[in-house]
Amino acid sequence: MKIKAKTGLIVSTVDKASLNMASIFLEKLSYIEEKNFPKPIVKAFLLEKLDAILTYLPDDIIYLNYLDNILDVEQYIFLSRHSSLAKIRSLTVHHTGNVTDEEIYGAKPRELCYTYPPLTRTILLNISKYARKYGISKEFEIVYEASHHGPTSLSKPLVFVEIGSSEEEWVREDAAKVNVEAIIDSLINVKKCSSVLGFGGGHYSRKHTKHAFETNDCYSHIFSKHSSKHLTEELIEQAINKTLTKIEKFVIEKKGVPGKVKSFILSYAEKHGYAVEYI
Repeated sequence: MKIKAKTGLIVSTVDKASLNMASIFLEKLSYIEEKNFPKPIVKAFLLEKLDAILTYLPDDIIYLNYLDNILDVEQYIFLSRHSSLAKIRSLTVHHTGNVTDEEIYGAKPRELCYTYPPLTRTILLNISKYARKYGISKEFEIVYEASHHGPTSLSKPLVFVEIGSSEEEWVREDAAKVNVEAIIDSLINVKKCSSVLGFGGGHYSRKHTKHAFETNDCYSHIFSKHSSKHLTEELIEQAINKTLTKIEKFVIEKKGVPGKVKSFILSYAEKHGYAVEYI
Protein backbone atom coordinates (compact mmCIF):
# COMPACT_ATOMS: atom_id res chain seq x y z
CA MET A 1 0.00 0.00 0.00
CA LYS A 2 1.25 3.45 -0.95
CA ILE A 3 -0.09 6.88 0.02
CA LYS A 4 -1.05 8.85 -3.08
CA ALA A 5 -0.86 12.63 -3.67
CA LYS A 6 0.69 14.98 -6.22
CA THR A 7 3.46 16.16 -3.88
CA GLY A 8 5.30 14.43 -1.08
CA LEU A 9 6.42 16.88 1.62
CA ILE A 10 9.11 14.95 3.45
CA VAL A 11 9.83 15.38 7.16
CA SER A 12 12.50 13.73 9.31
CA THR A 13 11.70 13.32 12.99
CA VAL A 14 15.43 13.67 13.81
CA ASP A 15 15.69 17.06 12.05
CA LYS A 16 14.63 20.11 14.07
CA ALA A 17 14.29 22.38 11.05
CA SER A 18 12.20 19.75 9.30
CA LEU A 19 9.84 19.41 12.26
CA ASN A 20 9.68 23.19 12.60
CA MET A 21 8.55 23.65 9.00
CA ALA A 22 6.11 20.74 9.25
CA SER A 23 4.40 22.34 12.25
CA ILE A 24 3.88 25.55 10.23
CA PHE A 25 2.19 23.61 7.43
CA LEU A 26 -0.26 22.15 9.96
CA GLU A 27 -0.91 25.59 11.42
CA LYS A 28 -1.58 27.23 8.08
CA LEU A 29 -3.53 24.58 6.18
CA SER A 30 -6.46 22.30 6.91
CA TYR A 31 -5.50 18.63 6.87
CA ILE A 32 -6.73 15.08 7.18
CA GLU A 33 -4.63 12.74 9.30
CA GLU A 34 -3.94 9.47 7.53
CA LYS A 35 -4.76 6.41 9.63
CA ASN A 36 -3.44 3.65 7.42
CA PHE A 37 0.09 4.00 6.15
CA PRO A 38 3.03 1.71 5.40
CA LYS A 39 6.10 1.43 7.59
CA PRO A 40 8.40 3.15 8.35
CA ILE A 41 6.11 6.23 8.14
CA VAL A 42 5.52 7.61 11.63
CA LYS A 43 2.54 9.80 10.75
CA ALA A 44 1.12 11.52 7.69
CA PHE A 45 -1.28 14.36 6.93
CA LEU A 46 -3.07 15.06 3.65
CA LEU A 47 -3.01 18.79 2.84
CA GLU A 48 -6.00 18.95 0.50
CA LYS A 49 -5.41 22.50 -0.75
CA LEU A 50 -2.03 21.46 -2.16
CA ASP A 51 -2.81 17.80 -2.97
CA ALA A 52 0.26 17.07 -0.84
CA ILE A 53 1.06 14.48 1.79
CA LEU A 54 3.10 15.68 4.76
CA THR A 55 5.02 12.52 5.65
CA TYR A 56 7.07 11.98 8.82
CA LEU A 57 9.95 9.46 8.63
CA PRO A 58 12.26 8.29 11.46
CA ASP A 59 15.49 8.36 9.43
CA ASP A 60 17.81 11.24 8.67
CA ILE A 61 16.45 13.07 5.66
CA ILE A 62 19.38 12.38 3.33
CA TYR A 63 18.97 8.60 3.59
CA LEU A 64 15.38 8.28 2.34
CA ASN A 65 16.10 6.45 -0.91
CA TYR A 66 13.15 4.12 -0.18
CA LEU A 67 10.37 6.71 -0.53
CA ASP A 68 9.16 5.34 -3.89
CA ASN A 69 8.16 2.16 -2.04
CA ILE A 70 5.73 3.96 0.28
CA LEU A 71 4.57 7.07 -1.58
CA ASP A 72 2.86 7.42 -4.97
CA VAL A 73 3.64 11.06 -5.82
CA GLU A 74 4.75 13.17 -8.80
CA GLN A 75 7.43 15.12 -6.93
CA TYR A 76 9.18 15.37 -3.57
CA ILE A 77 9.97 18.43 -1.46
CA PHE A 78 12.33 17.73 1.43
CA LEU A 79 12.05 19.98 4.50
CA SER A 80 15.54 20.03 5.91
CA ARG A 81 18.17 21.62 8.08
CA HIS A 82 21.34 23.00 6.55
CA SER A 83 24.61 22.74 8.48
CA SER A 84 27.66 24.93 8.01
CA LEU A 85 30.82 25.34 10.06
CA ALA A 86 30.80 29.01 9.07
CA LYS A 87 27.32 29.26 10.65
CA ILE A 88 26.02 31.44 7.83
CA ARG A 89 22.31 32.13 8.32
CA SER A 90 20.76 30.83 5.13
CA LEU A 91 17.59 29.74 3.41
CA THR A 92 18.61 27.42 0.59
CA VAL A 93 17.27 25.23 -2.19
CA HIS A 94 19.15 22.51 -4.03
CA HIS A 95 19.04 19.20 -5.84
CA THR A 96 20.89 16.06 -4.81
CA GLY A 97 23.75 14.22 -6.44
CA ASN A 98 27.13 12.56 -6.11
CA VAL A 99 29.83 12.82 -8.78
CA THR A 100 32.39 10.64 -6.96
CA ASP A 101 33.02 6.90 -7.10
CA GLU A 102 32.07 6.36 -3.46
CA GLU A 103 28.69 6.32 -1.73
CA ILE A 104 28.52 9.42 0.48
CA TYR A 105 25.81 11.00 2.62
CA GLY A 106 22.97 8.88 1.23
CA ALA A 107 24.02 9.39 -2.40
CA LYS A 108 25.00 6.47 -4.58
CA PRO A 109 28.22 6.72 -6.62
CA ARG A 110 27.90 8.84 -9.76
CA GLU A 111 24.16 9.25 -9.34
CA LEU A 112 22.07 12.41 -9.70
CA CYS A 113 18.45 12.99 -8.72
CA TYR A 114 15.64 13.90 -11.09
CA THR A 115 14.88 17.62 -11.15
CA TYR A 116 12.05 19.98 -12.10
CA PRO A 117 13.84 23.37 -12.33
CA PRO A 118 10.72 25.60 -12.59
CA LEU A 119 9.51 24.49 -9.15
CA THR A 120 12.94 24.91 -7.55
CA ARG A 121 13.41 28.43 -8.91
CA THR A 122 9.84 29.43 -8.02
CA ILE A 123 10.48 28.36 -4.42
CA LEU A 124 13.74 30.34 -4.38
CA LEU A 125 12.04 33.51 -5.67
CA ASN A 126 9.19 33.11 -3.19
CA ILE A 127 11.63 32.60 -0.30
CA SER A 128 13.08 35.99 -1.18
CA LYS A 129 9.59 37.52 -1.24
CA TYR A 130 8.56 36.11 2.13
CA ALA A 131 11.92 36.86 3.73
CA ARG A 132 11.20 40.50 2.98
CA LYS A 133 7.67 40.12 4.38
CA TYR A 134 9.00 38.73 7.66
CA GLY A 135 11.93 41.15 7.84
CA ILE A 136 14.74 38.59 7.65
CA SER A 137 15.97 39.13 4.07
CA LYS A 138 19.10 40.96 5.24
CA GLU A 139 19.80 38.49 8.03
CA PHE A 140 19.54 35.30 5.94
CA GLU A 141 21.34 34.55 2.69
CA ILE A 142 18.90 33.16 0.10
CA VAL A 143 20.77 30.95 -2.31
CA TYR A 144 20.93 27.91 -4.56
CA GLU A 145 23.42 25.32 -3.37
CA ALA A 146 25.36 23.08 -5.71
CA SER A 147 24.03 19.52 -6.00
CA HIS A 148 25.17 17.34 -3.12
CA HIS A 149 24.25 14.43 -0.76
CA GLY A 150 21.30 12.04 -1.08
CA PRO A 151 18.82 10.67 -1.66
CA THR A 152 19.64 10.15 -5.34
CA SER A 153 17.74 6.96 -6.25
CA LEU A 154 14.16 8.23 -6.34
CA SER A 155 12.19 8.01 -9.59
CA LYS A 156 10.55 11.44 -9.30
CA PRO A 157 12.03 14.97 -9.19
CA LEU A 158 12.99 16.37 -5.82
CA VAL A 159 14.17 19.58 -4.19
CA PHE A 160 15.57 20.28 -0.74
CA VAL A 161 14.32 23.42 1.03
CA GLU A 162 16.52 24.20 3.99
CA ILE A 163 17.06 26.42 7.01
CA GLY A 164 20.69 26.99 7.98
CA SER A 165 23.07 26.80 9.50
CA SER A 166 22.82 25.92 13.20
CA GLU A 167 20.23 24.87 15.75
CA GLU A 168 19.61 28.52 16.59
CA GLU A 169 18.17 29.03 13.08
CA TRP A 170 16.57 25.60 12.67
CA VAL A 171 14.00 26.32 15.38
CA ARG A 172 13.19 29.90 14.38
CA GLU A 173 9.53 30.33 13.60
CA ASP A 174 10.05 33.23 11.18
CA ALA A 175 12.52 31.26 9.06
CA ALA A 176 10.15 28.28 8.96
CA LYS A 177 7.23 30.51 7.96
CA VAL A 178 9.23 31.99 5.10
CA ASN A 179 10.06 28.58 3.62
CA VAL A 180 6.60 27.13 4.16
CA GLU A 181 4.74 30.08 2.66
CA ALA A 182 7.17 30.02 -0.26
CA ILE A 183 6.42 26.34 -0.87
CA ILE A 184 2.64 26.84 -0.62
CA ASP A 185 2.72 29.68 -3.15
CA SER A 186 4.99 27.72 -5.46
CA LEU A 187 2.83 24.60 -5.51
CA ILE A 188 -0.18 26.73 -6.42
CA ASN A 189 1.61 28.68 -9.17
CA VAL A 190 4.89 27.48 -10.70
CA LYS A 191 6.60 30.14 -12.81
CA LYS A 192 7.72 29.20 -16.31
CA CYS A 193 11.43 29.52 -17.08
CA SER A 194 14.30 28.27 -19.25
CA SER A 195 16.09 25.28 -17.73
CA VAL A 196 19.89 25.27 -17.59
CA LEU A 197 22.80 23.35 -16.11
CA GLY A 198 25.23 25.30 -13.93
CA PHE A 199 28.98 24.82 -13.69
CA GLY A 200 31.49 26.37 -11.32
CA GLY A 201 31.59 28.42 -8.16
CA GLY A 202 31.49 27.41 -4.53
CA HIS A 203 29.11 25.23 -2.59
CA TYR A 204 26.89 28.30 -2.16
CA SER A 205 26.11 29.06 -5.80
CA ARG A 206 25.95 32.81 -5.37
CA LYS A 207 26.61 33.89 -8.97
CA HIS A 208 24.17 31.32 -10.30
CA THR A 209 21.59 32.53 -7.78
CA LYS A 210 22.08 36.13 -8.93
CA HIS A 211 21.71 34.96 -12.51
CA ALA A 212 18.44 33.18 -11.72
CA PHE A 213 17.03 36.30 -10.07
CA GLU A 214 18.07 38.59 -12.94
CA THR A 215 17.01 36.37 -15.86
CA ASN A 216 14.37 33.78 -16.65
CA ASP A 217 16.85 30.91 -16.30
CA CYS A 218 16.19 28.16 -13.77
CA TYR A 219 18.74 25.59 -12.71
CA SER A 220 18.69 21.84 -12.77
CA HIS A 221 21.96 20.47 -11.39
CA ILE A 222 24.71 22.89 -10.42
CA PHE A 223 28.22 21.43 -10.32
CA SER A 224 30.56 23.40 -8.05
CA LYS A 225 34.19 24.08 -8.90
CA HIS A 226 35.16 21.17 -6.65
CA SER A 227 32.67 18.65 -8.06
CA SER A 228 33.15 19.73 -11.69
CA LYS A 229 36.61 18.13 -11.62
CA HIS A 230 34.85 14.74 -11.47
CA LEU A 231 32.55 15.36 -14.44
CA THR A 232 32.27 12.86 -17.28
CA GLU A 233 30.13 12.83 -20.42
CA GLU A 234 27.94 10.23 -18.74
CA LEU A 235 27.29 12.51 -15.73
CA ILE A 236 26.38 15.48 -17.92
CA GLU A 237 24.08 13.24 -19.97
CA GLN A 238 22.53 11.95 -16.76
CA ALA A 239 21.90 15.52 -15.57
CA ILE A 240 20.23 16.36 -18.88
CA ASN A 241 18.15 13.18 -19.05
CA LYS A 242 16.98 13.48 -15.45
CA THR A 243 15.73 17.05 -15.91
CA LEU A 244 11.98 16.96 -16.58
CA THR A 245 12.18 20.11 -18.71
CA LYS A 246 14.43 20.63 -21.73
CA ILE A 247 17.92 21.94 -20.94
CA GLU A 248 18.36 25.07 -23.04
CA LYS A 249 22.01 25.92 -22.29
CA PHE A 250 24.99 25.59 -19.97
CA VAL A 251 25.80 28.48 -17.61
CA ILE A 252 29.46 28.62 -16.55
CA GLU A 253 31.12 30.78 -13.92
CA LYS A 254 33.90 32.37 -15.94
CA LYS A 255 36.49 32.19 -13.16
CA GLY A 256 34.86 29.39 -11.21
CA VAL A 257 35.94 26.34 -13.22
CA PRO A 258 39.48 24.96 -13.78
CA GLY A 259 40.74 25.45 -17.34
CA LYS A 260 40.80 21.76 -18.29
CA VAL A 261 37.29 21.28 -16.96
CA LYS A 262 36.04 24.32 -18.85
CA SER A 263 37.51 22.93 -22.08
CA PHE A 264 35.78 19.61 -21.46
CA ILE A 265 32.40 21.29 -20.82
CA LEU A 266 32.75 23.48 -23.93
CA SER A 267 33.68 20.47 -26.03
CA TYR A 268 30.61 18.57 -24.80
CA ALA A 269 28.35 21.59 -25.43
CA GLU A 270 29.67 22.04 -28.98
CA LYS A 271 29.40 18.34 -29.75
CA HIS A 272 25.79 18.15 -28.57
CA GLY A 273 24.56 21.58 -29.69
CA TYR A 274 24.17 23.36 -26.36
CA ALA A 275 24.63 27.11 -26.07
CA VAL A 276 27.02 28.35 -23.38
CA GLU A 277 26.70 31.50 -21.29
CA TYR A 278 29.36 32.87 -18.96
CA ILE A 279 28.59 34.70 -15.73
